[in-house]
Amino acid sequence: RLNRELFAAHENGHRTCGEMMMESIREYVESRWNPDVWDVKTIMEYALFGDPSLSIGGKLPQILLPREVQIKGPKTASIGEQIPLFASCTDYSSESKDALLAVVMCSPHGDLRFYPDWTPETTFLPIHLDAGFSVNGLYLATIDTSVHCEPGYNAIYIALLDPDTLGFISNLGGCCIRVEE
Repeated sequence: RLNRELFAAHENGHRTCGEMMMESIREYVESRWNPDVWDVKTIMEYALFGDPSLSIGGKLPQILLPREVQIKGPKTASIGEQIPLFASCTDYSSESKDALLAVVMCSPHGDLRFYPDWTPETTFLPIHLDAGFSVNGLYLATIDTSVHCEPGYNAIYIALLDPDTLGFISNLGGCCIRVEE
């Protein structure tokens, strides 16, 4: 339950790992608190390893990653719904670049599905970015939740990769869609 609350905290605007963890514990205590030994044990054992100030969905300085991407979809959906995804991209660099578009959906159980066919096979879409290119709210795809999603929080990430090294040339954008039965 704490992991679901962690993703919900991100959905509700908390952007650092530390904020998300504290909000998930607070929400667990306030809304699902059953004062028995197992709840106390759960909270005491819950740990995230790493830097608590790490920003999730943030961006690195433009000197390092001169391109910014984002993906948006509805916050909630029901099984059987068709949900649209929209992408935004801004290129702050002064040169054109070939890139690979990577869009991946991660199910609540950690299964990965890749755009454009939403299959487990790793797929990247080759694109060309013109210098100073910017697009906001471009329709990307429609996901059939009865085929491609599981109940719970499904995370969708987007990034641009260098075709030669497969290194990031953009931030990692993302959204989270809670799919209900």
